[in-house]
Amino acid sequence: MGNTVSELPLALEERNHSYRSHDHINEDLYLAHCSGDTGLGLPNAHTSLPPALTQTVSLYQNIDLSFNLIREIPLDLPLRLPHLRHMNLSHNRLESLPQSVFGFLHLERLDLSHNLLTSLPSSLSLLSHLSWLDISHNQLSSLPPTFADLSTLQKLNLSNNQLKHLPISLGALPKLSVLLVNNNHLQEKLMSLCSQRESTQLIKHLQGEFRRTQSELTDRTFINQFARERGSVFDSRVLNAGSAQSLFAQLQAQAVQTGNRLLTPMIPPVGATTLDVDHLRDAITGMFYGSIVGDSLGILTQFMTPIEADFYYSGSSLGLDSMQVDSVRCRYSPGDVTLSSHLVLTLLESVLAWGGVVDELDYVDRLCSLIQANTQVKYDSHLLKGLFSNLEEFRSNPVLAAEQWLLQHPSPSSHPQVVDNMCLPPVIALVMSEFHSLTEVCDNAARICGATHPHQANAAAAQCLAKLLTKLIQGQSTQDALEDAKSTLSSQNLSSEQLDDMSHPWVCLSDMLKAVEMFLSAGEDGFREAMSATVMRGGHATVTGCVTGAVLGILTGFQNIPKDWIENVNVDIRRNMDKKLNNLFDLMGVP
Repeated sequence: MGNTVSELPLALEERNHSYRSHDHINEDLYLAHCSGDTGLGLPNAHTSLPPALTQTVSLYQNIDLSFNLIREIPLDLPLRLPHLRHMNLSHNRLESLPQSVFGFLHLERLDLSHNLLTSLPSSLSLLSHLSWLDISHNQLSSLPPTFADLSTLQKLNLSNNQLKHLPISLGALPKLSVLLVNNNHLQEKLMSLCSQRESTQLIKHLQGEFRRTQSELTDRTFINQFARERGSVFDSRVLNAGSAQSLFAQLQAQAVQTGNRLLTPMIPPVGATTLDVDHLRDAITGMFYGSIVGDSLGILTQFMTPIEADFYYSGSSLGLDSMQVDSVRCRYSPGDVTLSSHLVLTLLESVLAWGGVVDELDYVDRLCSLIQANTQVKYDSHLLKGLFSNLEEFRSNPVLAAEQWLLQHPSPSSHPQVVDNMCLPPVIALVMSEFHSLTEVCDNAARICGATHPHQANAAAAQCLAKLLTKLIQGQSTQDALEDAKSTLSSQNLSSEQLDDMSHPWVCLSDMLKAVEMFLSAGEDGFREAMSATVMRGGHATVTGCVTGAVLGILTGFQNIPKDWIENVNVDIRRNMDKKLNNLFDLMGVP
């Protein structure tokens, strides 16, 4: 009993006073310690925690162990300091923290600055009262994805580390009011938001990015998640939350500095697009999925007049499960796609096989193999039907075969489908080969048209579409890209006869541009509204739907394409698309 009574005053004193391992630090001692000169450093500096803190249970609420040479924290320290609220471990030699740090249940303030930390334990996020955290002047290259759980954190100092990216999850911290990030390796965009006076802009930016990524996730019924399966180029890399942009930038820089593109031959050069890598991946996925969704929807009204389409369908609830059965649609099942999608997938397959090179001979060879292996592929193109009628001749010399076909039908008036909108779908795939260069993309479009659609009107239309898609993937102004396409269209001076030809490529592009304008002026469901309106015009709705879906898919992103439309597309087509897209992103170095 006597021992218990005599220890009581000591326990109270611990509770009401701070534990300090040193007295005042003068300038000489500070500089000596920071330089690593222990000979000139603090006398009696600790290399481990003092026994007073490790051998008994203490009631200290505040401890200051700064300016020592401590390298590790004992696992059971939280049990020895159950009431700790403030802990200063700055200016030590800590290389890591134990996962048991979560045991400081009452901790409000933690100073870990000026150590050798390369990572933080995920359990740090369990400190439910932490409001102030300084982890500056360490060697951190990433933060735990669980940082979003620090709901009480108000002030955070991340400066003077090796961070190349700030996880968007920081935008989920509801009370964060001060954020210091200077002297890291962050993107220029983030650094431009940093101010020496305040951090409001940076915090608002992170909050906005977090809301943007989370806004649709509250209802997963309406969100699409692309099944990204990374290839061997990423096997040795750890993708922390929010690190995709950083990894992409590293791969780009490595490709530039070493010239080694063996694993990522299609990686775009630095500055090829203003879209960050997450937006780029979503836009590209949206372009390809938008094309097959548009094609599949187009089957519903293919060759119908607008009045017929309006009779059989409701534009406000257009779906793939309500197909009218007639002489056209009896050839298809709900969710099927047409030759338009097969042209896209075949050219994409060729581009991937050649590591980003557009080779018209390989494309035609693969196209001929597709037709031979799948006699069920249907096409509504007299031109391609003619070329496919003699596959061996077409395969051996596609340019000559196409030119001979053109000579047999020398003008659009003698055979309307010599000028044929089937020249447009392959463009959706070929823009991926060199999307950072408008010149290369247009040259590739002309070469592909030369192999299958040699009429100059086809080549001009294909190049117009190629330029529009390329500019959108590059992240250029949507309005500027749209105006340029409109200007090119108006310069064609189409006749009334040409405007009435549903298979004319410029008619298809005109309908697509109308849909883009509708999308831009529509609300949250713009993709559905614009695509429905396009398909309900009937005509050659499969090609128009394919092209329109590709453009709108870039603008809205894969995540925002109506999920019911995607899920109703033939499952084998979707699997094929997923496989090719994963291969594409591997070759591009996109995480």
